[in-house]
Amino acid sequence: WRWELFLGFVWSGLQGAVPTVIRPILLKRLIQHTGTQDFIDDGGREAGFLVAALLVTLIAEGVAATATRVLFADRFGVGMVATCTALVYHKTLRSAKPANERALVASDIVACFENLRMLCLLPQSLVALTGGVGMVLATIGVSATAGLVIMSAALVASVQVAKLCVR
Repeated sequence: WRWELFLGFVWSGLQGAVPTVIRPILLKRLIQHTGTQDFIDDGGREAGFLVAALLVTLIAEGVAATATRVLFADRFGVGMVATCTALVYHKTLRSAKPANERALVASDIVACFENLRMLCLLPQSLVALTGGVGMVLATIGVSATAGLVIMSAALVASVQVAKLCVR
């Protein structure tokens, strides 16, 4: 479990960082490079390397997405289901009154497994959110905080409106 969990977090972090941090840096460098005399002097060689690096980031993003799902949802999830099932059966055997362990295993543990499949997107989303905010601040500068504050206020307001609509 530990190894799958660790590798899942590594792949998930990579999946979140590639589209929000690495790719924008490469694109910015490519755009800056094509507008200089160096682009003409080296015959576009560095631009070719940057385009190849962008291709590698696209491939890495796809591999990371697959690896994250496999490691978190499948391997870690199967281990979680096996452990929880064994714990339920062990508790049922020690219990004085009969329990419906099959219903517990069939519904609750499977529901936990399905929730785990969606939860595997959380680390990637946190890295992407943090990296995206960091890139906005690095690219635009301090003036980006005004936009981030307005965006956060709009998020809080929309959550409050959604809560009112539910009532």
